[in-house]
Amino acid sequence: MEQSDTKSPKLLIKQAFERGERLTTLTGNQIGHTVDFRKVVSELRDDGFQIKDYWEKAPDGRKFKVYYHEMQSPKQSEGITK
Repeated sequence: MEQSDTKSPKLLIKQAFERGERLTTLTGNQIGHTVDFRKVVSELRDDGFQIKDYWEKAPDGRKFKVYYHEMQSPKQSEGITK
């Protein structure tokens, strides 16, 4: 059974970014039905799709990256001032 292009991890993840979703590695893997979200992000960037990221800190002290499409407004906590 051949997988349709409309269900490829790359396309599913790109569509999530275009909807304005902010993704972590965990959520990106879930949305794309993949175990290699960061590779997909790298491929999208190589294709010219603008993806930015920033570090967040979990309540237990662990750090993780959050990825978003550059056309989306940055999060206030990134130090952006008006």
